[in-house]
Amino acid sequence: MFKGMIWAVSLASAGVTVVPVPGVSAACDAGMILLFLTRCYYAFGLDDKSLTRLSEKVNKPHLKDLAKSKFVIAIREKALTRIVSEVSAALATIATAEFLLSLVPGVGSAAAAGISFGTTLYLLREGLNDLANTAREIRKEAALDKMQ
Repeated sequence: MFKGMIWAVSLASAGVTVVPVPGVSAACDAGMILLFLTRCYYAFGLDDKSLTRLSEKVNKPHLKDLAKSKFVIAIREKALTRIVSEVSAALATIATAEFLLSLVPGVGSAAAAGISFGTTLYLLREGLNDLANTAREIRKEAALDKMQ
């Protein structure tokens, strides 16, 4: 389900790019990425409350310690924007390129939309894979997959 949503969010990101106002595309992209990955985090049960409940249910208090991926930690510490900021130089360059391209009639907007789409798609896939792998590792340690 989340993989399908990645395409929708990436297309929305590309759509926002056609607004030729500096910074609008980058701000919208950051917000969409933050919202998407935060929803994945809670859906996968990687939040403290869910992990504590699972640890108690399977009597394995160390499960919470397994949730140490960079995306999990960033979301937990409300610092996902820091991850986006880690690539801020690249995002700033991309945002500038998107803006300049959007000024070129016709072709420019399409190129800017393509850049925005690709960047958002990449970041969402990386985040989703990171969160999903962490959730799989926790399920495996909790022996939940054997119960089904």
